[in-house]
Amino acid sequence: FFTCNSFVKAQQPEYDPPKLFKNNEEGLFKDQGKMDDRKRRTGPWINYIPVKTVIYDVDASRKVPIKSEGAYLLQFKGNYVEGKKEGLFEAFVIEKQSPLKFIKIYEQQYKKDQLVGEWVIYDLAGNIAEKITRSEEGKLLEGQSFFLNGKLREKSTFVDGKTSDYTLSRYDIKTGKLTEQTEFRNNKGNGQLQAFFENGRVKTVGILKDGKRDSLWKAFDEEGNLFQTYNFQNGMLNGPSSTYYKDGKTQSRTHFKADLPHGNYKYFHPNGQLW
Repeated sequence: FFTCNSFVKAQQPEYDPPKLFKNNEEGLFKDQGKMDDRKRRTGPWINYIPVKTVIYDVDASRKVPIKSEGAYLLQFKGNYVEGKKEGLFEAFVIEKQSPLKFIKIYEQQYKKDQLVGEWVIYDLAGNIAEKITRSEEGKLLEGQSFFLNGKLREKSTFVDGKTSDYTLSRYDIKTGKLTEQTEFRNNKGNGQLQAFFENGRVKTVGILKDGKRDSLWKAFDEEGNLFQTYNFQNGMLNGPSSTYYKDGKTQSRTHFKADLPHGNYKYFHPNGQLW
C-alpha cells in the first residue's frame, strides 16, 4: 500500500550519520525515562535509536512526496504503562546537530503495545505523506497517500486486515475525483478494474488475473454509452471484439487470437445491415 517507490535525494536534512551515531554511542544522546519497581518502563520516555529507514523528502518539481532511504538516528517519544506502549508515540529525525533541530516524521497510536487508530507519516516539510488506519483491535483497515497539495492520491482498503489483499483507488491531483479502482489479491491485480471519466461515469471496466487483463472488457463514452467490447486471455486480445453506435446497435465485429486479428472483419450500417 506504500505506492511511491522512487528513492532520490532532494532536500534531505543537514545530516552526518557517522558523527551522530558516534555521539550516540558516547552518550551524548541519552534515553530519558523511569522504570517501575518491576523494572518496566513507566510514564513518558525519550529514546534515541540508530536505524536504516525511509523518510519522505520533498521535491518541488514533483507533485508527490518522494522516499529517501538511508541511515538515521531517530528520536522517539511516547508513554508506557506497565512496560507497554500506550497512547501517542512520535518519531523525529535530527536535521542538524548544532544547534539540535528535530523534524517529526511520523506519529502512531498504541493500546497495550498494539498499534491502533491512525499512523500519520510526514514529509520533511511537515506535509502529511501517508496515513495508515487500524481498528481498536489493531486490524489493518486502510492506507492513504497524498499529493503535496494535500489532496488524496491513493487509498488502499484492505480485506480482512491483509496487506496483500486490498482495493486500490487512485485520484486526480487537481479535482480530487476518483480516476481508477483496482482489486488486488496476493499483491497482484486480481478482480475488477474500473477507470472513470471526470464526470464520474465509468470509462473502462474489466477483469484482471494475476495482473493481466482477462475475459470481457468494456469501454464507454462520457455519456455512459457502450462503444466497445473486447476479450482477453493472459493479457492478450483473444476472442470477439465489437464496437457500437450510440443507440447500442453493433457497428463492427472482429476476432482476435494471441493479440492478432483472426478471421473476417465485419462493419454494419446504423440500420443493422452488413456493408
